[in-house]
Amino acid sequence: MDVLAQFLVPDLGERIATFVVIPSAVAEIATLGYLLVIGVKTPKPDGRTPAAA
Repeated sequence: MDVLAQFLVPDLGERIATFVVIPSAVAEIATLGYLLVIGVKTPKPDGRTPAAA
């Protein structure tokens, strides 16, 4: 989005860059925090291993 804006309208692209970068940085930090606190849920093994076919 940022590169497209700078390509189409160079003057506006420089001003819109902060509006594009700030929300994406906040979202990236929020995702990192969520994964660190909550973690990725993985299925727990049921104790049995399937027979090799």
